[in-house]
Amino acid sequence: MDKIKLLAIMVAIIAALGMALLLTVQQEALMQQELNVSGPAPGYIGSTQIYLIDSNLSYERFEDTYLFYVLDHYYYIQGEPCAVIRGTIRNDGASDSWITIMPTVYDINGQSVGTVITKSTKPWFQTVFVESNGTESFEIPVKYYKRDIMRYELTLGGPTAYPPP
Repeated sequence: MDKIKLLAIMVAIIAALGMALLLTVQQEALMQQELNVSGPAPGYIGSTQIYLIDSNLSYERFEDTYLFYVLDHYYYIQGEPCAVIRGTIRNDGASDSWITIMPTVYDINGQSVGTVITKSTKPWFQTVFVESNGTESFEIPVKYYKRDIMRYELTLGGPTAYPPP
């Protein structure tokens, strides 16, 4: 192979590696970007005595790998993009309670998107125990590859005296 062809191949490889590095850096910069995502306002959720103090959504990446063995579409791989909803609730009820929180995430077209995956026997929602007059934080990952989430809603199950099966 003559030197010009070898040089051209090396330049093409270096250019491809440079583009891949640039795309990776740009993607990571987007992950750190401030979002304009609307979530539920603070207040009582539905007709319960559970008060949403605050919540927010951020774009992140899964830190580990998880596979729910019964339902194989409930899985994620370390490093995959996701949205994470974090928040704090308060139980204004008279008794300690188990609360299930299930988010629904909507894209710019108003379509429900993403898959909630928690490490539990029911991976499509997060279960939180909150003492009477107590507060508790929650964190719910949503498997979703795009960065076009415009809003999210939170639906509660419970409160109940016992955790879900």
